[in-house]
Amino acid sequence: MFSRIQNEADKALVDWPKKRVEIAPYLDELLDLTVEFDAVTKDPVARKAGEAMGKFAQRQMCPAAFVYLMSGEKRYADVAFDILLHMGKVNRWGWFNWSGSAMPQIHAGMFFRNAAFTLDFIWEALTDKQRKQARDIIAEKAVEPYYRLTLHSPAMGLHHLRSKNQGNNVLSGAMIACLALGENYPDAKTGL
Repeated sequence: MFSRIQNEADKALVDWPKKRVEIAPYLDELLDLTVEFDAVTKDPVARKAGEAMGKFAQRQMCPAAFVYLMSGEKRYADVAFDILLHMGKVNRWGWFNWSGSAMPQIHAGMFFRNAAFTLDFIWEALTDKQRKQARDIIAEKAVEPYYRLTLHSPAMGLHHLRSKNQGNNVLSGAMIACLALGENYPDAKTGL
């Protein structure tokens, strides 16, 4: 099992620096990290960049962070943190239409959890400034929009949880993201 995680982490070390140059210019244009469900951009190059960013966020960021946690090799923490910073440039994470409502779905839960676990795994490698940057990204992209949606419109929240794995994945991801923020982060206890 660890060898598969290590393999993904090593891919991040090799592939991310090259792909980042191609991906970064398009991140501000993307409506969402999940580009396969909605027309988040008509530009095929931007769409390809979004797909690549989503894959790094889902498949390689967290493994790189975990390998840092197990090995102490800072280069893994550095690449994981850089992927997280670039994720933060995208407007939102994992929203698409479900039963006529656009809201965070299963991919959002995956992005939320990966970001939270990444922050936890690389915490010791980060400076105070980097910790704040990562926590601010997680608050802005995971915690605040999800809880604003479900706490201010209870019927929507109940509808979302009724959708079984979609809603439950997002809720668990948002709760884990709240924990990653820490109890002293403003409004972090909102979702706990």
